[in-house]
Amino acid sequence: MTRLPNVFILGAQKAGTTWLASSMERHPEIALGRTKEAHCFDRPEHAADPEPFYADHFSESDAPLLLDGTPNYLCDPDAPALIAKHCPDANFIVSLRHPVDRVRSALAHYVATSRLPVGVDQTDYLHRLLAGEPDHWKVLAFSDYATGLRRWLDHVPLDRFCFLVFEDDIATDPLIGLTQALGHLGLGTDTLEPGQTAVSNASPRRRSTMRLARHVRGGKRLAHSIERLLPDVPLEPLPAEEPLADRFRDDIAYLEKVTGRSLATWNL
Repeated sequence: MTRLPNVFILGAQKAGTTWLASSMERHPEIALGRTKEAHCFDRPEHAADPEPFYADHFSESDAPLLLDGTPNYLCDPDAPALIAKHCPDANFIVSLRHPVDRVRSALAHYVATSRLPVGVDQTDYLHRLLAGEPDHWKVLAFSDYATGLRRWLDHVPLDRFCFLVFEDDIATDPLIGLTQALGHLGLGTDTLEPGQTAVSNASPRRRSTMRLARHVRGGKRLAHSIERLLPDVPLEPLPAEEPLADRFRDDIAYLEKVTGRSLATWNL
């Protein structure tokens, strides 16, 4: 019988989920599978019958807890019902970041990974999205936590969720977030070695070049050479931040009620 995931990191994108998944995977009772982001339940070709996909994804895993760390699931309209159907006993970790800061980080990520062109006028791009232009990369949708959580709570009981606030639980002291996430699963941090709780996400350019290294002879040396030639993409201050803040401000009371967490550090 194929084992499906029983732990999900739902998001949010650019809210420390890569670090969190990597840190959780170091626990002997948790396996991440072939990649952090399985992207099974947001792709129709896999979602209807996930067992063959996950049989391959977790083929080398015998841990009791199987983790899928796909952050797209938080705001995907179909994922909640599909996951509730196929993984009815799963638990969920959700890391929420200041929604405007998350947008800024996402834009930098999309430029660094060539999904948006270098030199794109980010302010103009955001204004067009706010005016209703199709949000192909879900720049705004991935910060619309309230809409995503409402969908999830239509299918999954609230007590299955562990909510982290990125600024308080990961950026400030990552051990806090890791302890809460593992505790939600009935696990502790005592099996982790010193130094395993430091936040150190690879940049988009580094992840891209190291993927090359895995598939090309001499790829690691080539990847490091390419990496040195690629510019870092800084987070830019956005004149459009106030309209963005207005878009998400009304969700704060709902998010605080559902998560049981204060979001005062967001200052929205």
